[in-house]
Amino acid sequence: MIERFIYTYVKIKYKGRNMTQNVSQKSKPKVKRFVFYATPEFVEEIEKIGAKYGINNRSELIRMALREFVERRANKNG
Repeated sequence: MIERFIYTYVKIKYKGRNMTQNVSQKSKPKVKRFVFYATPEFVEEIEKIGAKYGINNRSELIRMALREFVERRANKNG
């Protein structure tokens, strides 16, 4: 069975030095959601890697595996 995972990517740019400022309703960052479909073999490999590093949250492992790809794609598309 093919599983569906959603990875949420938020790109925030702040002007100035205050990185903890509140984001107003109008200036909230855009949220991009990417949907990935993973085959059972892929999920199995991810679980092996997670067991090696002591991480048992499968969704988090998928997110970690796809983070770099998604961020590059989001930056490329603007």
